Amino acid sequence: MWTFIKTTLLLGFLTGILFAAAYVLGFSPLTALGFAALMNLVVYWFSDKFVLKMGGAKLVTEQEAPRVYAAVRRLTAASGTAMPKVAIVNNAVPNAFATGRSPNNATVAVHTGLLDAVNDEELEAVLVHELTHVRNWDMLTSTIAATVAGAISYMAQWGWFLGSAYGYGGSSGRDRNSGNMIGLVLMMVLAPLAAMLVQLAVSRTR
Repeated sequence: MWTFIKTTLLLGFLTGILFAAAYVLGFSPLTALGFAALMNLVVYWFSDKFVLKMGGAKLVTEQEAPRVYAAVRRLTAASGTAMPKVAIVNNAVPNAFATGRSPNNATVAVHTGLLDAVNDEELEAVLVHELTHVRNWDMLTSTIAATVAGAISYMAQWGWFLGSAYGYGGSSGRDRNSGNMIGLVLMMVLAPLAAMLVQLAVSRTR
């Protein structure tokens, strides 16, 4: 419960940075909110497909990966959680990861290098770690944090581009424009940095 509260506060702080960046960069807060909502909606529905595609993972049947299915079935039966989909990554690096928007819509991916390097008990130990991420909604939380952090960085870059192209440092209102340029530069540097720190804090908390 305390982990959930801390994560909620951290995500709220991240949203506050987004609004502050929008204000300084001259974007409407509603535009910032809509942009973040759209990105998070896309992430919510399609993040697992993106992650599996980038990781080179292929969904497999129980006949294709009997060891992984057997281990996952034992662990989900013991914990009372839903059976996730199983994917295999043809990669010699011994690794595994989980993705998905909820415990009922999750995928556990295992590298072939891990299957070659560990026995069944060690495989279960690795999968316990990944299934814990699934049960605690860690994948969705971390992905949303990364998405909002990316939105802040993207806004800062656009603010710099628009500010450079449309009027900072002109002949009229030089002092005001100079101050705006300083604020723009500070926001361009500090907002993505603050977002990154909050994202790392969320990950560490989870």
